[in-house]
Amino acid sequence: LSIKTHSLPPRFIASSTAYLLKYKDKEVGLFRKAGSVARQRDLRVKLEKGEDFEKAEPNDVASLLKQWLRELPESLIPAYLHDLFIRCNSLTDDESRVTATLLSCLLLPACHLHTLKYLMHFLADIASNSNKNKMG
Repeated sequence: LSIKTHSLPPRFIASSTAYLLKYKDKEVGLFRKAGSVARQRDLRVKLEKGEDFEKAEPNDVASLLKQWLRELPESLIPAYLHDLFIRCNSLTDDESRVTATLLSCLLLPACHLHTLKYLMHFLADIASNSNKNKMG
């Protein structure tokens, strides 16, 4: 499970988010509730064998997605850019903060930027249903 250099998100990101979007207005606390560690372990084995998410519990898939992101060899925002993004976030003027953050994103490796953008759109979609899923 790694990030490849291209504009498409990694296959696991694409498939897990597509699966989770089916539950965006049905599952309360999609990313807050941990799910079952045993089921996640079984699901991970199935996925490594090429099987899909059919009949998986949404909270287990969400937990695996979070685990996958934690286990990346290099985070989507590399360590050498952490301070820059923290400084961007500390700007008090909204327009300046957004502009600085977007410009800083241009310093990200392309594959990281595309994956981060994909995830932000996905999370915005989840949050847009916060009245039902309580994930706002």
